Amino acid sequence: MKANDILPQLEELYLNKRPYDKYLLCFGISSLRTMTESGRKIVLRKKESLEEGCIVAYLKKRLPKRIRFRTEYDGVRIFQSYSGKAVAGH
Repeated sequence: MKANDILPQLEELYLNKRPYDKYLLCFGISSLRTMTESGRKIVLRKKESLEEGCIVAYLKKRLPKRIRFRTEYDGVRIFQSYSGKAVAGH
């Protein structure tokens, strides 16, 4: 599935929903190449390229460890961005 196809599903699941409403601002679409250029180290999976789309969850503040957030949805990677830096989910 493509990143732009799952964006509405992720918004429905997470935006303005507890407990994520205190942390999540919005979602955006990016590429793995952009994530690597921002300093994120990414290990490409089999048949994956740097041009592959991904989702970025923009956070107001870091999620506490007790709150889990997906790192993938229907095969599309999800990254968290806080303070201008891309960070992997925990």
